[in-house]
Amino acid sequence: MYITLSIPPSVNSAYITRSKSYGRFMRPSARAWCDDATEKIINEVYIQNWETLSAKTVVEMTFYFKDKRIRDTNNCLKLLCDVLEDGGVYSNDYYCLPRVNNFFIDKNNPRLELTIYKLEE
Repeated sequence: MYITLSIPPSVNSAYITRSKSYGRFMRPSARAWCDDATEKIINEVYIQNWETLSAKTVVEMTFYFKDKRIRDTNNCLKLLCDVLEDGGVYSNDYYCLPRVNNFFIDKNNPRLELTIYKLEE
C-alpha cells in the first residue's frame, strides 16, 4: 500500500500540558491533522482494497521537508501510528514497525510518503 500525507506534527507541538490535575490535551492543529490524515487513509484503504492487518506491518517513511531546519523524524511517529490504526491499516498499532528510510528537502511540496506492507516471517 502506498499513501502520501502531509507531515505530522511532532509530539512536542501536538500536545498542551495544563497541569498534573488537568492532564495533556491535543492542540486543535494536531487534531485537524489527525482528522484529515485518517480520512485520507480510510479512502486509500478502500481504493487500494487493503485488508486491515493483525500482523506485523512495516511502515516505510520518506520525509520531504519544506526547509533545511533540523527535525527529529521519530518525533512524528506517535500520531502517525495512531492514525494508521484509526484508518484501518492495522487493527492495533502494536503491529506497526516504523522505518524512516530517508529525508529530503522539497520546499514546493513538503510531504510524507509511506509504503506499507505485511512483514513476511
